[in-house]
Amino acid sequence: MLGLRNQIKARRLGLSIDTVASESHRVLSQLLPLVVRLGIQSIAIYFPIQNEINVVSCYPDLELNEIAIFAPKFISDTVGYSVAPWAGPYGTITVQGRFDVAEPSASPIDIMDAKSAIEAWVVPGLVFGKNGGRLGFGNGYFDRLLAQSMGIKIGIGYNFQLFDHIALKPNDVPMDYVITPSTTHRCHQ
Repeated sequence: MLGLRNQIKARRLGLSIDTVASESHRVLSQLLPLVVRLGIQSIAIYFPIQNEINVVSCYPDLELNEIAIFAPKFISDTVGYSVAPWAGPYGTITVQGRFDVAEPSASPIDIMDAKSAIEAWVVPGLVFGKNGGRLGFGNGYFDRLLAQSMGIKIGIGYNFQLFDHIALKPNDVPMDYVITPSTTHRCHQ
């Protein structure tokens, strides 16, 4: 899997700024209707790195729909991540967290509270399977964060990141949906 991870990461890093912007727009035009259709009232969204789909521009639309927004906040190597409230691009100061990823400056909420309160998790990755499988960077941080969460997991990526099947290991948390610029795919396990 390391070869596939490296191949997809290199392809994503090679995307132009214009391509990232236009493909991100196409993904976000599907994300908000899905979230509204599912009646989601609280959502955790990531801050993009390394040419990931940029979901930051959907924050104002989520706020307009009165959806509480959270973003990952690194706690420690042993715990990994929790989430902290995000009050929109004009209301919350961000700080550079672990791996130089932006994080809300607000204090994190208790991880178990997050797992029960967050109704949907928007999850980046390198590779997604139509079966719900996901490959990230290989550290397992998102899988630990998502473990035992009842919230809907929505993988976000480019068309070239979606495969028919990605094997799930025992600690992997499957996605319920994967959104690419071309499709909103309901995963089957």
